[in-house]
Amino acid sequence: MEKPKKPAVEPLLLTVTQAARVLGIGRGLLYKLIRKGEIHAIHLGRATRISVAELRRWVQAHDRSAGSK
Repeated sequence: MEKPKKPAVEPLLLTVTQAARVLGIGRGLLYKLIRKGEIHAIHLGRATRISVAELRRWVQAHDRSAGSK
């Protein structure tokens, strides 16, 4: 008898590489957006992380601005 599978846990924070891959952009551009303050990053020691919620917020903000043009 098979054990029931546990539901996958979605991470709350992504590395810059993971976040760039999700957005379909390069790491350099993502770091530029972070420096400009367009995307808020969380710094944990030397590690930089971006929340999934922040990525969704950024995409929705840009989706709305594209639709209003």
